[in-house]
Amino acid sequence: MVEFDAPSQRLVEQRLRNRLIEALQLAASFEHQKKLDETVNAVNETINLWEDTDPVSWDWEFPTVYSTDEVAAVQTFHDVWASANARLPDEQFPILAAVQSRAEWLELRDAAVSALDVFRIRGVLPEDREV
Repeated sequence: MVEFDAPSQRLVEQRLRNRLIEALQLAASFEHQKKLDETVNAVNETINLWEDTDPVSWDWEFPTVYSTDEVAAVQTFHDVWASANARLPDEQFPILAAVQSRAEWLELRDAAVSALDVFRIRGVLPEDREV
């Protein structure tokens, strides 16, 4: 049996930050959403992926792997995401093309692009060592 050392809290936070960037990339790219929609419902995946990675909704302090600007970008995106999520039709499997033309989805995309601009300053963090 192979034994692995448990990653440090810092390393886990770096990995979660990278997953958050991936969630923003999905929200920011209609093309990425269309490709994803070939295998899963991209609307649900976009909404749910943010829910899974969003530190605003965590019940512990905001991780220190985020810069002050990144924290502000995440909070701004979260607010737009929450508004868009509340305004989307209550369908279990919404059709992507119809959703992508809605104002709230365009706002979500624009907010994701803005947040990614902030995250690109430092980029993705290593997943195998602390920084």
